[in-house]
Amino acid sequence: RNYKTSYLIALIFTLFIGIGMEFLQPLISRGRSAEIADGIADGIGAISGVIAYQLLIRNKKLEKIIFKIG
Repeated sequence: RNYKTSYLIALIFTLFIGIGMEFLQPLISRGRSAEIADGIADGIGAISGVIAYQLLIRNKKLEKIIFKIG
């Protein structure tokens, strides 16, 4: 399995969703606008999520505790 490709796809997808939501903010809510700082925060969150997941699957004991896998 090529996990690096999966992580890259997950990262790109979450970045796309985060940045897309930034552009939609002015259309959905009053007083909100797209900001570069929010886009950067979305990117940091996406990267953090992928790293956290990678660390989680490496630690099977932790995975069992969190997801209560038998």
